[in-house]
Amino acid sequence: MADFAPKSAVKCAVRKLAAPFEDVDTFNNLVQSVITNNPFGCVSYMNSGANHPPVEKSRESYTARFVYQDNDAKKIGSGSENYGTVAGYKAGIAAVLANSANVTAHGGIPAHDSDTDTFSATLKCHAANNEIYLVTFGREQVSVSSYEDDGILSVIETWADGVAGPCLRVRMMDTSVLITLAFLGTGLLAYVIVPGLLVMWDRVLDHMEASEEKKA
Repeated sequence: MADFAPKSAVKCAVRKLAAPFEDVDTFNNLVQSVITNNPFGCVSYMNSGANHPPVEKSRESYTARFVYQDNDAKKIGSGSENYGTVAGYKAGIAAVLANSANVTAHGGIPAHDSDTDTFSATLKCHAANNEIYLVTFGREQVSVSSYEDDGILSVIETWADGVAGPCLRVRMMDTSVLITLAFLGTGLLAYVIVPGLLVMWDRVLDHMEASEEKKA
């Protein structure tokens, strides 16, 4: 049987933020601005007889975490709740804090531990060259996956640089591995391409996202 011949090289780039998004509204405002303003220059398309916008949200997840303390401010319990929308996240927090039966069961005073909450929203983007790629916003990083044309990443980098400030690139060509680092006032971008190796980075991201949700 003949060897498999790779037809594409799916790539991924990740920008680590120096500080997480302050809250869900700041996070959501940025995500919505990408959908509304289409800064990546995406185009609408037809698929299975249905018209799709240039950029659309394919999935989102918001996890709220809580701690329960006794009268001496000692932690005696904790909990977390996952929601599929921003509205659900906000309503859910209020519901948990007002749930007297849950408070009694924990035997302590509940508090929303907002600094440890996690947010995630994935946007499906259709480039002018007909590639469909994903941009996933997390509270601490932004990733671009399932793209092949490096021009797609360049457009997103330009947008991100305009939002976050100047960047610095470092190239290491002598190791047969191309490493691009963009250092920002608010984060770090890094992606690795190994020539001749087909790596399904989008599957890696799905695994990372699943592992993060399990921790929640």
